[in-house]
Amino acid sequence: MKIGDLICYNAAGMRSKTIGMYMGMQIISAPYYRPMPYIAVYKIFWLVSGEILPRALECKPDHPPTPTAVKTKGLHYHEDHGCFEIIKKSS
Repeated sequence: MKIGDLICYNAAGMRSKTIGMYMGMQIISAPYYRPMPYIAVYKIFWLVSGEILPRALECKPDHPPTPTAVKTKGLHYHEDHGCFEIIKKSS
């Protein structure tokens, strides 16, 4: 994926009900969240949200990331579990 690509959440029947814009990838420290000291997360700005969105990570300074439920539009951080699909590539 490249920055600016439009994507959807392709799980739980949400493929045609969600649209988000990929805003980049970020490596964050997560020593207590996973056995690995760092994890890669995608920054996604949700433009259209369906009934179900992928679980997001709440990233606070000096705290390990914690999973949170997402039901709103806006910028969220998500791990890649293979459920994001590109709708339209940016030029």
